[in-house]
Amino acid sequence: MEERNLVDTRTSGAPIALSTLLRGPAADVGAIVANLKAELEAWVDQHPNDYVALVLLGELNLRVGLKNPARAFLYRASLLKPPSWEAYQRTSLLLRRAEEDRAHELDRVAGAAPPVWLRRTATAFASLVKTLLTRRSIPLREAGA
Repeated sequence: MEERNLVDTRTSGAPIALSTLLRGPAADVGAIVANLKAELEAWVDQHPNDYVALVLLGELNLRVGLKNPARAFLYRASLLKPPSWEAYQRTSLLLRRAEEDRAHELDRVAGAAPPVWLRRTATAFASLVKTLLTRRSIPLREAGA
């Protein structure tokens, strides 16, 4: 596994921005993100209290649109002692971004029926289509006979 420096030594132990890690051709960024995510998940599994790794994994999840896992990792990081005030502020900002649209999210439980309004709309639409098809098919049969 390639060794990556995940701490910016210029800012007293603060996690570095992902934009500095994800440089290169655009076609390779997907593979870089997938590899980095797998490495960070393996690292966090072995080191569950690593502040920098939790923040980086949370930010990576946030950037690829996985807000629930991002919230979980960033919240875990927020419970730990940050290496600096700047790192705390950055983590807090990322956590706020992950929670911004939470009021508009809908978490569905597997196997749960669709909402009532959707079932009623689908039933009404199916009835309308059935009515239109049966009305149209009668004149066609009579015209052919």
